[in-house]
Amino acid sequence: MTVDLCLRGGRVLDVFSGTFRRLDVSIAAGRIVSLTQRAARETIDARRLWIVPGLVDAHVHLESSHLSPAQFARAVVPRGTTTVIADPHEVANVCGLAGVRAFLAATRGLPLRVFLMAPSCVPAAPFGTAAARLGPSEVAEMLSWEGTLGLGEMMNVPGVLQNDPDVLAKLRLAAGRPIDGHAPGLRGDDLADYLVAGPRTDHEATTFAEAEEKAGKKFFNIYVPSVPNPTTGFFILVPKSEVIMLDIGIKEAM
Repeated sequence: MTVDLCLRGGRVLDVFSGTFRRLDVSIAAGRIVSLTQRAARETIDARRLWIVPGLVDAHVHLESSHLSPAQFARAVVPRGTTTVIADPHEVANVCGLAGVRAFLAATRGLPLRVFLMAPSCVPAAPFGTAAARLGPSEVAEMLSWEGTLGLGEMMNVPGVLQNDPDVLAKLRLAAGRPIDGHAPGLRGDDLADYLVAGPRTDHEATTFAEAEEKAGKKFFNIYVPSVPNPTTGFFILVPKSEVIMLDIGIKEAM
Protein backbone atom coordinates (compact mmCIF):
# COMPACT_ATOMS: atom_id res chain seq x y z
CA MET A 1 0.00 0.00 0.00
CA THR A 2 1.37 3.37 -1.03
CA VAL A 3 0.57 6.05 1.53
CA ASP A 4 0.34 9.81 1.13
CA LEU A 5 3.02 10.73 3.64
CA CYS A 6 5.71 8.99 5.67
CA LEU A 7 7.47 10.72 8.57
CA ARG A 8 10.84 8.97 8.85
CA GLY A 9 12.63 8.39 12.14
CA GLY A 10 10.81 10.82 14.41
CA ARG A 11 10.59 10.57 18.18
CA VAL A 12 7.00 9.38 18.66
CA LEU A 13 5.28 9.72 22.01
CA ASP A 14 3.76 6.53 23.40
CA VAL A 15 1.03 7.99 25.62
CA PHE A 16 0.51 4.68 27.41
CA SER A 17 4.10 4.24 28.62
CA GLY A 18 5.09 7.91 28.70
CA THR A 19 8.14 7.27 26.56
CA PHE A 20 9.41 8.43 23.17
CA ARG A 21 10.40 5.86 20.53
CA ARG A 22 12.12 6.23 17.18
CA LEU A 23 9.50 5.25 14.63
CA ASP A 24 8.25 5.92 11.14
CA VAL A 25 4.70 7.25 10.81
CA SER A 26 2.77 6.44 7.64
CA ILE A 27 -0.30 8.51 6.83
CA ALA A 28 -3.04 7.97 4.24
CA ALA A 29 -6.22 10.00 3.69
CA GLY A 30 -5.41 12.08 6.76
CA ARG A 31 -5.09 9.09 9.11
CA ILE A 32 -2.15 7.26 10.63
CA VAL A 33 -2.22 3.78 9.11
CA SER A 34 0.97 2.33 10.60
CA LEU A 35 4.07 3.10 12.62
CA THR A 36 6.28 1.53 9.99
CA GLN A 37 7.97 2.74 6.84
CA ARG A 38 5.73 2.51 3.78
CA ALA A 39 6.16 3.53 0.19
CA ALA A 40 4.92 7.12 0.14
CA ARG A 41 4.14 9.91 -2.28
CA GLU A 42 5.95 12.27 0.09
CA THR A 43 8.60 11.53 2.71
CA ILE A 44 9.77 13.88 5.47
CA ASP A 45 12.97 13.37 7.43
CA ALA A 46 11.70 13.61 11.02
CA ARG A 47 14.86 12.57 12.84
CA ARG A 48 15.09 15.95 14.60
CA LEU A 49 11.35 16.20 15.23
CA TRP A 50 9.07 15.15 18.09
CA ILE A 51 5.75 13.62 17.04
CA VAL A 52 2.98 13.84 19.62
CA PRO A 53 -0.84 13.70 19.55
CA GLY A 54 -2.65 16.99 19.22
CA LEU A 55 -3.93 18.47 22.47
CA VAL A 56 -7.69 18.63 23.06
CA ASP A 57 -8.98 21.53 25.16
CA ALA A 58 -12.02 19.87 26.72
CA HIS A 59 -13.70 23.06 27.93
CA VAL A 60 -13.20 26.58 26.65
CA HIS A 61 -15.23 29.75 26.28
CA LEU A 62 -13.44 30.79 23.13
CA GLU A 63 -15.00 34.25 23.15
CA SER A 64 -13.35 34.95 26.52
CA SER A 65 -10.04 35.13 24.67
CA HIS A 66 -11.34 38.31 22.96
CA LEU A 67 -10.20 36.75 19.69
CA SER A 68 -12.09 35.65 16.64
CA PRO A 69 -12.05 31.87 16.09
CA ALA A 70 -9.50 32.34 13.28
CA GLN A 71 -7.11 34.35 15.48
CA PHE A 72 -7.63 31.93 18.37
CA ALA A 73 -6.62 29.07 16.06
CA ARG A 74 -3.61 31.08 14.95
CA ALA A 75 -2.51 31.35 18.58
CA VAL A 76 -3.08 27.79 19.80
CA VAL A 77 -2.52 25.45 16.85
CA PRO A 78 1.25 26.14 16.57
CA ARG A 79 1.48 25.30 20.29
CA GLY A 80 -0.09 21.87 19.88
CA THR A 81 -3.83 22.34 20.45
CA THR A 82 -5.69 20.83 17.51
CA THR A 83 -9.21 20.49 18.94
CA VAL A 84 -11.36 22.52 21.32
CA ILE A 85 -14.76 21.84 22.83
CA ALA A 86 -16.42 25.22 23.09
CA ASP A 87 -19.32 26.40 25.23
CA PRO A 88 -20.14 29.82 23.75
CA HIS A 89 -22.61 30.81 26.46
CA GLU A 90 -21.23 34.36 26.58
CA VAL A 91 -22.02 34.78 22.89
CA ALA A 92 -25.47 33.33 23.56
CA ASN A 93 -26.08 35.73 26.46
CA VAL A 94 -25.53 38.66 24.12
CA CYS A 95 -26.77 37.43 20.74
CA GLY A 96 -28.89 34.35 21.42
CA LEU A 97 -29.24 31.47 18.99
CA ALA A 98 -28.24 33.66 16.03
CA GLY A 99 -24.98 34.46 17.78
CA VAL A 100 -24.19 30.78 18.36
CA ARG A 101 -24.88 30.07 14.68
CA ALA A 102 -22.54 32.91 13.67
CA PHE A 103 -19.89 31.60 16.05
CA LEU A 104 -20.05 28.13 14.50
CA ALA A 105 -19.93 29.57 10.99
CA ALA A 106 -16.73 31.41 11.94
CA THR A 107 -15.07 28.12 12.96
CA ARG A 108 -15.50 26.43 9.59
CA GLY A 109 -12.43 25.90 7.45
CA LEU A 110 -9.94 26.50 10.28
CA PRO A 111 -6.92 24.29 11.02
CA LEU A 112 -8.52 23.87 14.47
CA ARG A 113 -11.41 21.44 15.07
CA VAL A 114 -14.15 23.11 17.10
CA PHE A 115 -16.94 21.08 18.71
CA LEU A 116 -19.87 22.62 20.56
CA MET A 117 -21.47 22.10 23.93
CA ALA A 118 -24.92 23.69 23.71
CA PRO A 119 -25.20 26.57 26.20
CA SER A 120 -27.63 25.42 28.86
CA CYS A 121 -28.11 28.49 31.04
CA VAL A 122 -28.91 31.68 29.14
CA PRO A 123 -29.28 33.61 31.33
CA ALA A 124 -27.27 31.80 34.01
CA ALA A 125 -30.11 32.15 36.53
CA PRO A 126 -33.70 33.42 36.43
CA PHE A 127 -32.67 36.76 37.94
CA GLY A 128 -29.86 37.23 35.42
CA THR A 129 -29.98 40.12 32.96
CA ALA A 130 -29.12 38.86 29.49
CA ALA A 131 -29.96 40.08 26.02
CA ALA A 132 -31.30 36.66 25.08
CA ARG A 133 -33.01 33.66 26.60
CA LEU A 134 -32.53 30.07 25.44
CA GLY A 135 -35.24 27.65 26.48
CA PRO A 136 -35.62 23.92 25.87
CA SER A 137 -36.64 24.40 22.22
CA GLU A 138 -33.47 26.37 21.44
CA VAL A 139 -31.35 23.83 23.28
CA ALA A 140 -33.01 21.04 21.29
CA GLU A 141 -32.11 22.83 18.05
CA MET A 142 -28.46 23.25 19.06
CA LEU A 143 -28.25 19.60 20.08
CA SER A 144 -29.40 18.66 16.58
CA TRP A 145 -26.51 20.47 14.87
CA GLU A 146 -23.57 18.57 13.47
CA GLY A 147 -20.61 18.97 15.80
CA THR A 148 -22.65 19.47 18.97
CA LEU A 149 -21.46 16.91 21.49
CA GLY A 150 -23.75 17.59 24.42
CA LEU A 151 -25.04 20.13 26.93
CA GLY A 152 -22.85 22.96 28.22
CA GLU A 153 -22.19 23.58 31.88
CA MET A 154 -25.33 23.52 34.00
CA MET A 155 -24.80 26.62 36.12
CA ASN A 156 -28.34 26.81 37.47
CA VAL A 157 -27.65 24.51 40.40
CA PRO A 158 -30.70 25.71 42.39
CA GLY A 159 -32.86 24.97 39.34
CA VAL A 160 -31.55 21.40 39.24
CA LEU A 161 -32.03 20.81 42.95
CA GLN A 162 -35.50 22.42 42.98
CA ASN A 163 -36.69 20.52 39.88
CA ASP A 164 -37.21 23.59 37.72
CA PRO A 165 -39.23 22.32 34.70
CA ASP A 166 -37.16 24.14 32.06
CA VAL A 167 -33.88 23.00 33.58
CA LEU A 168 -35.01 19.37 33.79
CA ALA A 169 -36.33 19.55 30.22
CA LYS A 170 -32.89 20.62 28.96
CA LEU A 171 -31.19 17.83 30.90
CA ARG A 172 -33.62 15.26 29.49
CA LEU A 173 -32.93 16.49 25.95
CA ALA A 174 -29.23 15.72 26.46
CA ALA A 175 -29.74 12.36 28.18
CA GLY A 176 -27.12 9.86 27.03
CA ARG A 177 -24.76 12.61 25.86
CA PRO A 178 -22.03 14.51 27.72
CA ILE A 179 -23.40 17.10 30.17
CA ASP A 180 -20.96 19.53 31.75
CA GLY A 181 -21.45 20.64 35.32
CA HIS A 182 -20.77 23.88 37.18
CA ALA A 183 -21.26 23.34 40.89
CA PRO A 184 -18.94 25.38 43.14
CA GLY A 185 -19.06 24.27 46.76
CA LEU A 186 -21.64 21.57 46.15
CA ARG A 187 -21.20 18.56 48.45
CA GLY A 188 -23.08 15.84 50.30
CA ASP A 189 -26.68 15.04 49.38
CA ASP A 190 -27.00 18.10 47.14
CA LEU A 191 -24.03 16.90 45.10
CA ALA A 192 -25.57 13.43 44.83
CA ASP A 193 -28.89 14.90 43.63
CA TYR A 194 -27.08 17.09 41.10
CA LEU A 195 -25.22 14.08 39.69
CA VAL A 196 -28.41 12.05 39.38
CA ALA A 197 -29.74 14.81 37.10
CA GLY A 198 -26.97 14.13 34.58
CA PRO A 199 -23.90 16.43 34.82
CA ARG A 200 -20.63 14.52 34.81
CA THR A 201 -17.85 17.14 34.82
CA ASP A 202 -16.93 20.11 36.97
CA HIS A 203 -14.24 22.76 37.06
CA GLU A 204 -15.43 24.82 40.01
CA ALA A 205 -14.00 23.02 43.06
CA THR A 206 -12.33 25.48 45.45
CA THR A 207 -10.77 23.10 47.99
CA PHE A 208 -8.97 19.79 47.69
CA ALA A 209 -11.53 18.13 49.98
CA GLU A 210 -14.37 19.22 47.70
CA ALA A 211 -12.51 18.01 44.61
CA GLU A 212 -11.71 14.69 46.29
CA GLU A 213 -15.37 14.12 47.18
CA LYS A 214 -16.47 14.92 43.63
CA ALA A 215 -13.84 12.66 42.10
CA GLY A 216 -14.87 9.86 44.43
CA LYS A 217 -18.37 10.12 42.99
CA LYS A 218 -16.96 9.98 39.45
CA PHE A 219 -17.50 13.68 38.83
CA PHE A 220 -14.65 14.02 36.33
CA ASN A 221 -12.23 16.77 35.26
CA ILE A 222 -11.87 18.48 38.60
CA TYR A 223 -9.69 21.58 38.48
CA VAL A 224 -8.59 23.14 41.77
CA PRO A 225 -6.98 26.50 41.04
CA SER A 226 -6.52 27.27 44.73
CA VAL A 227 -4.08 24.35 45.11
CA PRO A 228 -1.39 25.03 42.50
CA ASN A 229 0.68 22.29 40.96
CA PRO A 230 4.25 23.55 40.42
CA THR A 231 4.22 22.29 36.84
CA THR A 232 0.77 23.06 35.48
CA GLY A 233 -0.72 25.57 37.91
CA PHE A 234 -3.60 23.19 38.63
CA PHE A 235 -4.31 19.89 40.28
CA ILE A 236 -6.35 17.65 38.00
CA LEU A 237 -8.08 15.06 40.14
CA VAL A 238 -10.03 12.16 38.66
CA PRO A 239 -10.70 8.61 39.87
CA LYS A 240 -7.54 6.50 39.85
CA SER A 241 -9.03 4.03 37.38
CA GLU A 242 -9.26 6.83 34.82
CA VAL A 243 -5.70 8.13 35.13
CA ILE A 244 -2.67 7.34 33.01
CA MET A 245 0.34 8.83 34.77
CA LEU A 246 2.99 10.30 32.47
CA ASP A 247 6.41 11.47 33.52
CA ILE A 248 7.90 12.80 30.32
CA GLY A 249 11.19 14.68 30.20
CA ILE A 250 11.59 17.36 27.56
CA LYS A 251 14.95 17.03 25.85
CA GLU A 252 16.53 18.61 22.83
CA ALA A 253 16.54 16.29 19.84
CA MET A 254 20.04 15.00 19.19
